Amino acid sequence: MKDKSIRIVRFIGFGFLEPLIRLLSKEEPKKNTVSFLKKAVFPLVSILLFISLWHSGASYLYSIEADRRIEKAMKDDGETAASDMQK
Repeated sequence: MKDKSIRIVRFIGFGFLEPLIRLLSKEEPKKNTVSFLKKAVFPLVSILLFISLWHSGASYLYSIEADRRIEKAMKDDGETAASDMQK
């Protein structure tokens, strides 16, 4: 059953789950734990770190741009236009 599951997992493109299947069947726990960490957990953590850095950078740039537009509206059109942009 384990080998059939591994073949199916590899066929559908989820080969990184093979160490997890082997770990659940208690086959070489130390080796498969390390292999699962390297193949699945570390890439997932790096992707999440990248997305969080991207989000924080985008939020920072958005706030800078919004502040600039509000200041421009305040200068050109007055306080009522600036307060309308803040909403």
